[in-house]
Amino acid sequence: MTDCAGIVVALQANYLEVELDQAPQGVPARLLCTRRNRLSHRGAAVHVGDRVVVEAIDPVQARAVVAQVESRTSWLTRPPVANVSLVVVALAVEQPAFDPDQASRFLLT
Repeated sequence: MTDCAGIVVALQANYLEVELDQAPQGVPARLLCTRRNRLSHRGAAVHVGDRVVVEAIDPVQARAVVAQVESRTSWLTRPPVANVSLVVVALAVEQPAFDPDQASRFLLT
């Protein structure tokens, strides 16, 4: 089966859930993946939001292997999320009263 590109939508223990950009015929849009050992040896961490290339796709069990991590366009450290295009911070104005220190903490950290 051919390699496919996708985005990591969930990370749990040693497993990654990858949503494919364009799933081939007969392949589910979301796959449960592991990562190649060579990625770990290179120090390439994989996080939610990373664009990846998957290979060794098993359409019956909806599994695959992450073979490559593409370059990130942005990065948040807490929580670790890559390639973020929009962050929304919502704070109350009246109840509870607006706290500028709290707003600064959310926007600057």
